[in-house]
Amino acid sequence: MKIRETLRIARIARKNGNASKREKREALEAAQKANVTGLDYLRASAMLRAADGNSEMVKRWLSEMEPGSFADNLELFTVSLHLTTNGNVSEGRRTIELLRQHIVRIGDPKSMNVLLPAIEAALAAADSTL
Repeated sequence: MKIRETLRIARIARKNGNASKREKREALEAAQKANVTGLDYLRASAMLRAADGNSEMVKRWLSEMEPGSFADNLELFTVSLHLTTNGNVSEGRRTIELLRQHIVRIGDPKSMNVLLPAIEAALAAADSTL
């Protein structure tokens, strides 16, 4: 349920304003009921962009991830780096920044020790290209 609603709201966001107000409202309400977080949304959005809109592929990726784990954080970081290196610097940077905040907030030791230095370097590199 959560994956379906996460993908639904991410797909609506990809419509770049072409979704109806009703469609947006219904998707937001369903996402809230399913406890979709901002990080869930960003992860799905970044993956949809990396998968060129292939919802089935993203659904499979999301279902294989262990929520909140180091592997989850690493996957989102990898997708975000892909965005920044393939022309979508601002979205990739925004996702990396939110991932940094998430890691600091949850305090996962492995993510803090391994990913935070790479995240800081990626943010600095993205800032130099903006």
